[in-house]
Amino acid sequence: MLQGLKARAIDLLLKLGVSMTGNHEIAFILGPLSEEISVPDSYTMEIAKEETTINATDASGLFHGLMSFVGLLGVAKISKVTLREITIYGKARFDYCGHPFDVACNVRLT
Repeated sequence: MLQGLKARAIDLLLKLGVSMTGNHEIAFILGPLSEEISVPDSYTMEIAKEETTINATDASGLFHGLMSFVGLLGVAKISKVTLREITIYGKARFDYCGHPFDVACNVRLT
């Protein structure tokens, strides 16, 4: 399962223009998290100089961690992105994930 997830993650990053030929690795780990954030869909992400590690208890947590990592990269067309070394703990505040919807625009999103 992890190999398939990593292959799809690399494919997504390549489509976004992120080069995978550098020396910065992205590691996905399925394993236990600390008690404070160990809920479904939660993850930890540690960005270090040589490697980014995303750890979660389930595949959806790994997905949310990857999406957070992609969000940190931004969408600007620049040749190099520098991220600070940081550890992120991500978990849902509620038992579900919602999507923002602007009711004032009267725009149908389907």
